[in-house]
Amino acid sequence: MGGPPPPPPPGMNNPPYRGPPPPMPMGGGYPQAMPPPPPPQQFGALGAPIKTGSKKPVDEAKVDRLMERIRKLEEENDDLKDTHGITKKPPRFQVFHRIEGDSMTYLEPPTWELRGDDEFRLKGQLPITSQDRYLQNHKDIVFYIERDYSKDPLDEDNKKAERQGAALPEPKPEYETIRLETDEMIDAAEEFSDLQENFRDDFPEMNNLMNPIKAPYLFWYRYRKPNAFDDLEPRHQELMTLLTGWIEENYLAEYEKADALFQSGMVTKDVMQYLVRPSDVVVRKESGAYQAFLSTSWTRTKSVSAVKEKWDSFKNNDGEGSKAPLHMWFVTAWGYGFDGDFFKATTFVDFELRVEKGDEEVKITELNAFPLRFADESIRKKLEKRGKTFWSCRVKKLVSYQEEGEEAALGTGERYMIDYATYRQLHPDSAIAKRVVERAYIPEKIMKMDEAPDAPKCYLMPTSIVGYNLRRKKWVDMEVDRICEVVWNKLAFEHLVVEAGTKDLVQALVTNQIAAEKSTDLISNKGNGLVMLLHGGPGTGKTFTAESVAELAEKPLFRVTCGDIGTQAQEVEKYLESVLYLGRIWGAVVLLDEADVFLEQRTLNDLQRNALVSVFLRVLEYYDGILLLTSNRVGTFDEAFKSRIQLALHYEPLNRPQRSQIWANFFNRLKGLGESNIDYYDVEGYISILADHEMNGRQIRNAITTARQLAQFQGKDMSYEHLKHVITVASKFDRHLSTLRSGTPEEGNVRDDETTMSKYTWADWKKLTVDDPNSAGEKDQVKENDSN
Repeated sequence: MGGPPPPPPPGMNNPPYRGPPPPMPMGGGYPQAMPPPPPPQQFGALGAPIKTGSKKPVDEAKVDRLMERIRKLEEENDDLKDTHGITKKPPRFQVFHRIEGDSMTYLEPPTWELRGDDEFRLKGQLPITSQDRYLQNHKDIVFYIERDYSKDPLDEDNKKAERQGAALPEPKPEYETIRLETDEMIDAAEEFSDLQENFRDDFPEMNNLMNPIKAPYLFWYRYRKPNAFDDLEPRHQELMTLLTGWIEENYLAEYEKADALFQSGMVTKDVMQYLVRPSDVVVRKESGAYQAFLSTSWTRTKSVSAVKEKWDSFKNNDGEGSKAPLHMWFVTAWGYGFDGDFFKATTFVDFELRVEKGDEEVKITELNAFPLRFADESIRKKLEKRGKTFWSCRVKKLVSYQEEGEEAALGTGERYMIDYATYRQLHPDSAIAKRVVERAYIPEKIMKMDEAPDAPKCYLMPTSIVGYNLRRKKWVDMEVDRICEVVWNKLAFEHLVVEAGTKDLVQALVTNQIAAEKSTDLISNKGNGLVMLLHGGPGTGKTFTAESVAELAEKPLFRVTCGDIGTQAQEVEKYLESVLYLGRIWGAVVLLDEADVFLEQRTLNDLQRNALVSVFLRVLEYYDGILLLTSNRVGTFDEAFKSRIQLALHYEPLNRPQRSQIWANFFNRLKGLGESNIDYYDVEGYISILADHEMNGRQIRNAITTARQLAQFQGKDMSYEHLKHVITVASKFDRHLSTLRSGTPEEGNVRDDETTMSKYTWADWKKLTVDDPNSAGEKDQVKENDSN
């Protein structure tokens, strides 16, 4: 590293020269190799002893002038050597040691010293008065290492050795850095960094090489290889070899240990700082789902206060907590956020490790967060699928959503409309809808691309997105992993139990409406829609017709129950306009269920209801989509609606062949879904008998659902006997209701004042049976009657 030092100038009172010193790893082959002087002598910058007992004041100005003169003489000497071809000293390094609370700098590592209080403290070796002056007078030092030690460095290993009477380990520095001293050394490092891919991005702290480089010198862990300096100029090769040679001498064993552990999928506390590199995809598990981020830093130790806060929280939530101490690290990272456009959302990803010893091995995938390169292939595929799904939802899209436990491949879950632009328009004050100017949004041309970004960016999509639940009529957060493409049920329209001619007419109108660009109406955007009225009793197929039309047209079904709209004309108009607006921009089939109140004939006596009818007529006038109305009665149909409705269908009560077809359709549907807890051979053999029961479509569906639950409770496959039992029980209640409607009282259903249930609302009757002290006996009587 430069050889032994030259003999000191005469008259400097130096200790006698004792021959070549043995090689020392930490001093680059310079003064630290000399034996330590006997106390109390101390040596100055040029090796001369400092007379500590002298009381003569030091003239600092004079010393500075002398040092400046020496520097100039050395520069002149170097110039003369160059002129006469005399070789300069080879480049070398120097290690400086500093102890907390000690103003001196030392050239040798500190040693343990037993103080008078029977405690061990660090003692420096080979002091110098000024590090700067030392460097000025040793121009052959091209870089130097600064090692800082705590004034009380006894860790657990040291304390254990002290208790056992064993030799204390060598003192370890708390902090270590390398500083490049000469311009030539800085130029060599800059040339090397310029040749490495992504060096400036991965190590931004080294963009200014005047700053210290922190241990463990991760740049060399990342880019080390046998021929790393082949493309450098010769002098720079020499300097970089000297620099990295010292790094490898002190850290190569740790580098190789980290590589070996990572290759086996393990990690220890001692090598956590090497686990995550810049540009690594890091996955963090939250609420059962993995979220990915792109790291922009190496793993760094979390502050002591943050670790304590996390540890206290852990103990509070889990009793006494784990006995193993908590260690925490973090990386800076980013993932995509979405507010209608994609932007980079920066964050911190924490890593937690609970181990007793620094060399205790833990599986990397058992950490709360870890690099994707260690994850199973299934996690990578899931992230890729999520990225493609989210990318397809960046614009308006109808999707199917599978609840937990459902088979995602079926695509038969609830329907949601994802339309962030509309959400932001309807909820401008929402926190997630507000755009932030400072955000780094991706370019618009990328947003218009059909294909999702390539890996790793496609892994970085959010885990949730806002969508509109078409059934519940509300915006909710959706897990992207549960979103799938809609599978249109084209068989639904075929299974519609109505006359063949009626089905053909409906299909023709729907098909033409989809294909038509304009209506025959003379006024553009007026009355261009298809309005159909479906009239009939409950369970006759009105709602199923609307659902079948939506499946046939491959459009979302926007169902609104008119009873929920309100009774005030102004509120009704506002609500209807919002419904039809969403129906238009989403291309939905709008179903206004139970629209009787809007269809009734206007009279002179009820001005409020007249206003409702007028509002309804006005709103329908300009709707240009598919609108279906259902009604249970048309006896007082307002004449103004005749010109607005293109087709009115009347649904008669189901006859026996229709009921038989509905039973068969339900069984075929369950069989197609792969439901295996049904004895299909048995139930299909009794379809003709089941069809004898006068039931509507809704009652048939409810009977099958209840029978399946009964069979599951009994641990059997559903059979005809289960259906028969359910139908028998339900028919008793139906007969009971029929009796009440006819006004004929039954024993046990009449109170002392002979008031029947027909004179009370359901809420009134419930209150009577709960609050009245005699109701218990009456309920017992009802139970007895039912059992008979």
